[in-house]
Amino acid sequence: MLQRFLPLLLVPLLLVSPAPADAQSASAEEDRPDVPAPDPTAENDPFFERVFAEAEALAASPYEKPGPPVPPALKALPDHATKLITFKPQNSLWSEPGLAFRARLFHRGSWFNAPVQIFELENGEPRLIAYDAEDFDMRGVDLDPTGFPDDLGYAGASFYFRSADMASFEEKLSFLGASYFRAVSDGHHWGSSGRGLSINTAESAYPEEFPDFTKFWLVKPTPQDREMTVYALLNGESVTGAYRFDVSSDRFTVVRIRASLVFRRDVEKPGFAPLTSMFLMGEEEPGRFGDWRPEVHDADGLLMMTRGGESIWRPLDNPGRDPSGSRISRYAMEDPRGFGLIQRDREFDHYQDLDLRYHLRPSVWVQAGDDWGAGSVELVEFHSGDEDFDNLAAYWVPDDKSRFSPGLRFDIHYALWFCDDHPPVPSGGRFVDTKRGLPNALFPKKINPGALRFVLEARGGGLDDVHAGVPEAVLSADGGEILGEPVVVRNDPGGTWRVSFDVRKVGDEEPLTMRCYLRRGEDALTETWIYRWDGGTP
Repeated sequence: MLQRFLPLLLVPLLLVSPAPADAQSASAEEDRPDVPAPDPTAENDPFFERVFAEAEALAASPYEKPGPPVPPALKALPDHATKLITFKPQNSLWSEPGLAFRARLFHRGSWFNAPVQIFELENGEPRLIAYDAEDFDMRGVDLDPTGFPDDLGYAGASFYFRSADMASFEEKLSFLGASYFRAVSDGHHWGSSGRGLSINTAESAYPEEFPDFTKFWLVKPTPQDREMTVYALLNGESVTGAYRFDVSSDRFTVVRIRASLVFRRDVEKPGFAPLTSMFLMGEEEPGRFGDWRPEVHDADGLLMMTRGGESIWRPLDNPGRDPSGSRISRYAMEDPRGFGLIQRDREFDHYQDLDLRYHLRPSVWVQAGDDWGAGSVELVEFHSGDEDFDNLAAYWVPDDKSRFSPGLRFDIHYALWFCDDHPPVPSGGRFVDTKRGLPNALFPKKINPGALRFVLEARGGGLDDVHAGVPEAVLSADGGEILGEPVVVRNDPGGTWRVSFDVRKVGDEEPLTMRCYLRRGEDALTETWIYRWDGGTP
């Protein structure tokens, strides 16, 4: 699961506010599923309070790494060998007839050597699932489990949902490594991940921490259940907490999350509802790294929606050509409706990868709960030359640090949607393509020194109703200047409206940040496109 992982590097900061208020995207309601309340268990959940009491007791004591340590033979296993140790399907939890879910457990080893205790919860009573080597198929691995301790524990758990045709069970959700988890919907391949919490991501003065889910309680389903529930205990150097995950999977897989945290000490930057993903190269720079494939990424944009309903689209990038090339962008807002790492491009021809199927990676949308208050969606991008490692992170950072002072209870709830390129929010026209390059590249003597050309493609929403005339492009550039007027034309072969403009960066201190949306009269027809350019070769 967590093949892709690297510590985030130190990065320069950039604070970017949303676009002007008149850039509210046209809300064309689409055929989306009903949005569930993010917090189904705000009251009267005795077992959640029981888990929180354990977290609160832990927070009152110094942090200790959970034991027992992984046996040397398991720790020495290479990653590919650990993956060969699989839970035997016939030993799956909840194999009784009539149940809509199955659970299997991950073995400790390699990267995933922290111990996790797993319990089955039935009628409010937990039962420890003791380690048993006979539950695992270890064929193909040179390993003798005879001396493994009975309290070895596990690395995590995966969950299988009954298929729509009732003929099989499909893996839809897994927890593995620190507080990471991933999910997929029907027809998707594994991609972007969620985390329980991030601590000091990309902070220069404070080390990043990776708290662990150290215990899981798996609620045994009944024949009537179409939603499964998992409780988890979080423990780390700076924080403890209780989590509840309610998971359903119909058209999309939805993970509703309730968390109550207690911080052991002051934390400079906790990141809530954190997401991680990978972006190696995209449409604006095909063939980078000498790769024959046009694009390689799990997500191609950060989508945000403000409380007022403005949709903001920020294309992702793999910054710099130096391994230290990394950056943070912050988008300030109050009580956001949500944010997510979206895989908008769904065309196989744009990836050409028959094995990894990047066009089938899920988007992940964070549906914010009530009263998130003022804060920022923070996006971290750092340079990577390898698609096996995640190089993107996005999370919510509240402004009011007093809410998570040491010893206080901090409550938060939200939902994660693992969906297609349309998250479950109203949407208008969308920017579906971003390309950059030199103006008049065939005639270099005519190029304005330092100029860069951007070509955007937009479709959908109110743009589909423009049959006469041309929409107006509303464009701005902080840290640079627009050269001439933007050009908007209908792209009939592509079924889009094309916006092209030239821009030049001014100065070396600050990045160039551009904003664009299309309107007709006073009516916005599209989301707001935002792009950051730090300079260098197009």
